[in-house]
Amino acid sequence: NYLQRFGEILTTAPPFSQLAEENFAIFKAVLISEKPLTLEEQQKIITFPVNDGVEKVYIREWTYRKEESSSFNKTIRVDTEQIDELIKQLEKLSAIKTALCHLYSLKKQ
Repeated sequence: NYLQRFGEILTTAPPFSQLAEENFAIFKAVLISEKPLTLEEQQKIITFPVNDGVEKVYIREWTYRKEESSSFNKTIRVDTEQIDELIKQLEKLSAIKTALCHLYSLKKQ
């Protein structure tokens, strides 16, 4: 396959088994490569001669960054006074909710 020259084909839609039937309007392939494709490589993919039914080839690029995946293990520092204030406000909201529920139940009786 021509695309395999540029990386590993992760998946296609429709699947490879249905490609021979040519019964589809849109074909998508997910290609994985260790390095981003150069402009020259992208141009080779876009201009590769395919059958007459292909109107246009689009390339969408996603980049995986390792630092994003490990960011969940980081800690942050928060002022304890701010946390205390937040807890107080939540307690007030809880008390208001309880009072409203109590008033509502009295009104129904």
